[in-house]
Amino acid sequence: MQKIWLYLYFPNLQLDALLLQNDTDTSITPAYVILDQQTNQVCQLNNQAYQAGIRLGMGLGTAAMLKADLQVIPYQASVSENRLTDIAQSLYLVTSDICFFSHNALLLGVHNMLSLYGNLNTYWQLVQGKLNQQQVQFHFATGYSPLAAKLLASTKWDKVTDNQQKIHQAVAQTALQHTDISSK
Repeated sequence: MQKIWLYLYFPNLQLDALLLQNDTDTSITPAYVILDQQTNQVCQLNNQAYQAGIRLGMGLGTAAMLKADLQVIPYQASVSENRLTDIAQSLYLVTSDICFFSHNALLLGVHNMLSLYGNLNTYWQLVQGKLNQQQVQFHFATGYSPLAAKLLASTKWDKVTDNQQKIHQAVAQTALQHTDISSK
């Protein structure tokens, strides 16, 4: 059996934890940004901030000019790490091969679980159910290598397939800016 990997990318772990803690109605949620204080750049934002024109990597001054009542929260790595650990523990109930791939991503070895669940679709439905219970935003992709799955998830491909041709075609169409290759 060929190995297949599922990459789960969580772009807003700290923000998701904040919104879950506040348990507010999202229709009246203020514009929130998480600010990386070392770079003075927005590293996470909610939909209200995005609708105001704020983007990832934007400086605080520019973001504040776009939205006067912007709620700014300093980035805390520990909040994201704790949230990612909670998600991994939840997923451990349906999958056995979990790897912390970065500060905001998990890599799941799917191939070992297919004999238990019968097929990729059934497995994905169980994983997706656990993720939905966690109330987090996520992007995902499968690939025949961890890096292919990561590349596709980072482009928000959001597909689970074991079709080698579809995966290969999606990787081939991905811009180099989504890779970990330096700009040099």
